[in-house]
Amino acid sequence: MATGGNSLPSPSCADDKKRRVCYYYDPGIDRIHFGKEHVMMPARVAMAHSLIGVYGMLGDMCRLRTRPATEAEIRRYHSPDASGFCYVNDIVLAINELLDCFRRVIYVDIDAHHGDGVQEAFVDSNLVMTLSFHRYDTKGCRKWFFPGSGDVDEIGKDTGRYYSLNVPLDAGVGDDEYHKLFKPVVGKAMEVFQPEAIVLQCGADSLSGDRLGGMELSVRGHAECVSYLRSFNLPLLLLGGGGYTINHVASTWCYETAVAIGKERELPDEIPRHGYELFYENQGNKLHYRTSPAPASKKSSNTAETTKGKVLEHLSEIKAAPRVQFQKRRGNAAGVDNGDL
Repeated sequence: MATGGNSLPSPSCADDKKRRVCYYYDPGIDRIHFGKEHVMMPARVAMAHSLIGVYGMLGDMCRLRTRPATEAEIRRYHSPDASGFCYVNDIVLAINELLDCFRRVIYVDIDAHHGDGVQEAFVDSNLVMTLSFHRYDTKGCRKWFFPGSGDVDEIGKDTGRYYSLNVPLDAGVGDDEYHKLFKPVVGKAMEVFQPEAIVLQCGADSLSGDRLGGMELSVRGHAECVSYLRSFNLPLLLLGGGGYTINHVASTWCYETAVAIGKERELPDEIPRHGYELFYENQGNKLHYRTSPAPASKKSSNTAETTKGKVLEHLSEIKAAPRVQFQKRRGNAAGVDNGDL
């Protein structure tokens, strides 16, 4: 196995730099099953890995396998309570590790559900900015799309006031409307906060055709978020998230891996034979699948502009990026095995 991998310049990004991309995968993921009635299917990760392999991208990355976390490592941040499909808040654990090496970290969440657990962890911190784009529906006064949080006026508290940002969206939002909000808001957040590292949670339940999400992003529209954040040329941690139509999840995460290494235009739309092709029959064995259009979002352009204006107003309250002094921990790969994947 190669000990390192350099990505190619991405045609969809503003940068022309090669980037080293590390890829983490545990082959045991496909042995995890929550029961046939459960919508969370870990097999989607194995499907994405297989698709990434058949498209020939594994050789472009440094492939790593993580060891199991110790109880002490999990306890670095954790409450005993689970929420949704999340028991261990691995995102918060990862951000805490990054804070040992970087002064400021921005967390961007494009899952259909509000990133409430990460927001709660850093709600009073000005060293981590959380920015969640999520479906937020109400019927009268009753919030009914899980978890029911993430209003635009949830902005953090104490030292962390204005560092928790939320962009609530109606069901049915598609690529154009989404990016009219995403790029101006993220761009301003990057300008004001000046992070040294980025964490992007690529929840795939915001895709068109998801069993739970009710949103209408295409594969390219979803991946455009990866491309945009990659263009800032900062250390970028890409994470999975929700996603309950597993063939759509695998297609998207495969394509977003191509964006990360700069090979997205080299991927043929026809999915090659690789052992999982039967799962893709209902999308015509195409990477960029099409679904029947859902009812359009009822949110008017004026409402979307109001939401954007409020978030940008919150960002304007941040006068300068917070500065901290610390001694950076020596970089190492402790506990990480270089395994053939």
